[in-house]
Amino acid sequence: MKKLLAFLLLLLIAISTGCSQDQEMSIHEVDISSIKNERFTLLLQAWEQKNGAYLFQYQQQGNKSDKDLYIFLNASNEVKDSKPTYFEGLSAKVEAGTLIIKYTEKETEQLYNDRNKVLYKIQMVEDIDRISIYRNEQETYFEVVGAL
Repeated sequence: MKKLLAFLLLLLIAISTGCSQDQEMSIHEVDISSIKNERFTLLLQAWEQKNGAYLFQYQQQGNKSDKDLYIFLNASNEVKDSKPTYFEGLSAKVEAGTLIIKYTEKETEQLYNDRNKVLYKIQMVEDIDRISIYRNEQETYFEVVGAL
């Protein structure tokens, strides 16, 4: 029985060590209403005043190695003579030290919908030198880049 437990423990260590070396960048959508950090929430509320793409790095207190990036896409404000828009997905990859972020923005008839304000978290595993962002396959820019 002890040999079996020892074998399972070694197997678990080998699997977890092997997997940790093959980490990849991950992207997932964050429920904005679940944000508990007051500074984070105030930042998002300030950015809600203007449509656009926003980028920031948020480091958990005391975690200097945290490389997580947040992308906030906002189209919740009515623009004269324009149809309302919403966001449909975000993808990212690293090529030659450049983080390439792509998202799709589509027109709709509904001004208020649950896809016109989205927050994504990108968990980075490698250092980058540059960030490029594309809206509907056209290079664009961030309204604001910052850190908390």
